[in-house]
Amino acid sequence: MSRFGFGPLAVAVAVAAGVALAPWLGSLGLVAGLAGLALAALIGPVRRHRAALLAAGVAFGVARGARLPVSPPASVGVDDRVVDRVVGVVRGPILHTPHGDGARLETEGAAIWLWADQRLTPGERIAASGLVRTPRGLRDPGVADRGDATRARGAELELTARSLERLGDAAGLID
Repeated sequence: MSRFGFGPLAVAVAVAAGVALAPWLGSLGLVAGLAGLALAALIGPVRRHRAALLAAGVAFGVARGARLPVSPPASVGVDDRVVDRVVGVVRGPILHTPHGDGARLETEGAAIWLWADQRLTPGERIAASGLVRTPRGLRDPGVADRGDATRARGAELELTARSLERLGDAAGLID
């Protein structure tokens, strides 16, 4: 044990503190976190500078927890009351439910999680009309966080389709 007592637990707490601070720092936090990681990589002998190890842990947490701003497709308003028409290509994973399908829709601006009452197949080009929303966080205790679930599926926004128009096939090798 070192004389300062900085071990793996202290570094884990520093990383968790960085992740907790990241939403308040915004995009500045991402820049600061990446700069801190670069600084930590340059500091080889961490044994002399134990505080640098904790600073690197906080910087790593900030870089990990920072989110880039979402850029929606052109002419699409997010979180408004206007019905938008979004054109894109359906990508996996596709979630089949009793009430329809959910899939990631790749557009020119951002990936949108699409809920539709029709069957979706990977690689098809579609135009979906509906309200584009930012998924809300926790709404009830014990229920999964919709925002985290949407981000885990590779999207930042979600759309529940009121109407769906199939425009053709855009399948590639992956589809």
